[in-house]
Amino acid sequence: MQPMRSRSEPDNDKDNESDVLDDFLEATVISPSSWWRKKSTWHIGRDDRLEMPSSLERLLDDYNLALIVESPNAKLIRPRLDAILIQILSVVKEARQKSGNGRFGISAILDAVFWGSRHRLCIAHDFQGCSYIVGCTVHYALWYGSRQDLETNFVVVRSDMLMEDECWMPLAAMSIIHYARKKAGRNAEIYGVCTDSYKWTFLHLNSKSQYSSLHLDWTKGQQEEIISQIGKIIKQAIEIAISEAQMNRRKMTVSQMTGCVVLEEQPKDGSTGDKTSALTSHLRLRIHYPVLTPTFANSIYYRTSPSYSTDMDYFERLRIQIDKSSAQGSAMRGKADIAEVPVVSRTVAQQGKRPATSENNDLPHITIADIQPQDVRRFLRLQPDPDPSSCWQLTAQDKIQGPEYLGSILSGYWRAAGRDSENKVLLRARLETILVAVLASKKRESASAYGSLHLQFEKNLSLPWSYQNKGYVLEGTTDYSIWYGDQKRETNLLFFCASRRGNIGRYQALSSMAILHHARERAGRNDTTVYGIVTDTDEWRFLCIDKESRYSGCIMSWDKGQQGDIISTIYKILNHAAALAQALEAPSLTEYRSVEDSSGLEWSD
Repeated sequence: MQPMRSRSEPDNDKDNESDVLDDFLEATVISPSSWWRKKSTWHIGRDDRLEMPSSLERLLDDYNLALIVESPNAKLIRPRLDAILIQILSVVKEARQKSGNGRFGISAILDAVFWGSRHRLCIAHDFQGCSYIVGCTVHYALWYGSRQDLETNFVVVRSDMLMEDECWMPLAAMSIIHYARKKAGRNAEIYGVCTDSYKWTFLHLNSKSQYSSLHLDWTKGQQEEIISQIGKIIKQAIEIAISEAQMNRRKMTVSQMTGCVVLEEQPKDGSTGDKTSALTSHLRLRIHYPVLTPTFANSIYYRTSPSYSTDMDYFERLRIQIDKSSAQGSAMRGKADIAEVPVVSRTVAQQGKRPATSENNDLPHITIADIQPQDVRRFLRLQPDPDPSSCWQLTAQDKIQGPEYLGSILSGYWRAAGRDSENKVLLRARLETILVAVLASKKRESASAYGSLHLQFEKNLSLPWSYQNKGYVLEGTTDYSIWYGDQKRETNLLFFCASRRGNIGRYQALSSMAILHHARERAGRNDTTVYGIVTDTDEWRFLCIDKESRYSGCIMSWDKGQQGDIISTIYKILNHAAALAQALEAPSLTEYRSVEDSSGLEWSD
């Protein structure tokens, strides 16, 4: 991103950035740890050693089965990492609860320890009479108390590509937190990890600003060493939380004393939300510097005078500094990239894998979010089903119990959530666990019937559409979808849309389902039925559009004893998909045209 210029801005922006970052790095004064300190840091004693939870091991296997991929695979990185971090936190919390011997307040303390997601750390730094802000992003942070006091001892950066070597990216965020807490006179020890869920680079900054690292590989039999290191760090966070609970709350927070703040990072999905405005308002509130022309990138720079802003790559400068200072010449060859990406228009971002026709490019694009709930039926040519109950009745044969390990995994998620029960990462992980466990159990039941069924994440779809003699392109989204058929003939049937409660989520799901329903209809499919699910993992709203374009739905609640009916209904929908898969592969089907080729439907990730 190019710097924003003003008349008073000097021409040597990059040199100035380097000077600022070098000055900040000198202020943090981090240096390599001695070999014996490193050995002590990463030693796992008998009390710290954890065994792989059998339920977690089964879940990770089921992800491979449900997505039809073999590990290591980039598609599995995010869900695997979610599951590992959340389940290990749950295991450690449960053990600490049992060892508390009824200690007063231990439950509240454990509830305060949870995983936060997508945080941006920004800290103020003065240089040559000007005020700057340096920042970087982490995917997860283990909080044991107040964010204003930066009460975390563990940050995680996720590589969305398979790593080939060590990755030291978290050290940038670690050094910011360490510097701020040390400056405020607090415990500044902190850990970090960079991982693709297979290779794990653990990092540590001790109270003397000395760093060390440990590299482990899940695929080389080091699973228990990895989870033991994670568990050991979580145990330390809990003990710090217990210690802090016995102290009087200080008058000033670390943020107030140092200008270091934690911001919620916005998703990079083309959704609405002005990141710059959000950042500006937070900084104006928490850091009492005049906020002038801000930009949002890897690092953000503010000057009190003259007024301009530019970007600074803090991690790159940190990497160079460590390469120079390390006697061993430790190479920081991180393959993860958490740099901000350019924001593109929603239409461009959601183009299908095949190039759109020029005719479609000229048509106005309408997203499902643009369609008002009262207009959905008319615009998408749907009618309510006069007998909705017929679609959702469960016979005795339909009612099936879910996988045995599912209850253990889900209770672990609730335990890990603590006071942050509405955490989007936890909601997503719970939903995925249910879908993956149920789908994998059917595939184990009959590989021939269910073998081609697989789960896909976060798909966009579009379809040319006409309404009142005007042409449009409808654009929809789905968080999860079930696909069937082999690689050449795969076609989508089922939607699983995770959303907030309420009619907006329901109608948006119904609109995306209608796009697929009408596409299958255009393609001449005999069965154009489409199912959808809108859920926050407590309330489950099942939706259906039948062959006659009639829609119906039913609502069930997980927390009100309807888990069995919810799982059985998902099984019933999977049975329908399996029947379509078998028909698709029938020898009598000599000629085949995909739904996409026949209807103009386009998919994109």
